Amino acid sequence: MTETAKPSKRRILASLRRLRRDGETLLRERPLDEIAHAKWIERAQRYLQKRMPDVHVAPPDELVPVQMPALLDPAYRRPHPTDAAFARANSGRELAEKHFAIIASAEERLELKVETEEN
Repeated sequence: MTETAKPSKRRILASLRRLRRDGETLLRERPLDEIAHAKWIERAQRYLQKRMPDVHVAPPDELVPVQMPALLDPAYRRPHPTDAAFARANSGRELAEKHFAIIASAEERLELKVETEEN
C-alpha cells in the first residue's frame, strides 16, 4: 500500500477557505435545504478531523442546544409540518454558522503557524 504525502499547511489553509466559502454559498443560495446543510457539516467535520486533529469540534447538541417540548403536557400540540421543517432548517443553519466560526479559528491558527515558519 502506498503512503500518501501529508499536504502542506498552505494547501490545508486554502482547503479550509474553500470549505468555508462553499458553506457560505450554500446558506446564501439554499437557506432552507436542511439535507445540503447536513452534508456540508459532515464534510467540514471529516476534513477537520483528518487534516487538523487538534481542532476540537463539539457535538451538534452542544453547539446548538435544542429544547425538547413537554410532550406529556395536555396543552401540547404538535407543530405544523411546515413549521417543523422551518425549525429544522434554522437549526441546521445555526449549526453551519457555528462551524464557520470553528473553521475561521482553525484558519487563523494555521495562518499564524505559516507566518512563524516563514520568519
